[in-house]
Amino acid sequence: MNKENILTILEKIALIDSDGHFTIAKFTAGWRVGFFTPTEREDYSDNENSHGEDINKSKMFLGKDFEQASYRAIMDFLERNAFKK
Repeated sequence: MNKENILTILEKIALIDSDGHFTIAKFTAGWRVGFFTPTEREDYSDNENSHGEDINKSKMFLGKDFEQASYRAIMDFLERNAFKK
């Protein structure tokens, strides 16, 4: 799948899941994708916020490249919504 198709999927999920908000970030250690707007440095963490609470859809998914980070974010959305009506 090409990057344009992945971006379209991310946009559609963001409209459903986070009022249209999503973030793509590139760092030295890799790429991160999440369905929210980060406001603090710790928002770029993997699973927890600064208080140690699970932040589920507000986490950033790490990947070695854009495609891998996006795949992880998309799969998390699908798993969280698999049984919702």
